[in-house]
Amino acid sequence: MYVKNASKKHKTQKYMQKFQLLYFKRLKSQKI
Repeated sequence: MYVKNASKKHKTQKYMQKFQLLYFKRLKSQKI
């Protein structure tokens, strides 16, 4: 159960990083 939870957390972290990168790119393109 602990390992499953850890992998889930890692997956979420990876997804959040991807989302942040996309959001940052969009924000940058809007500024220019």
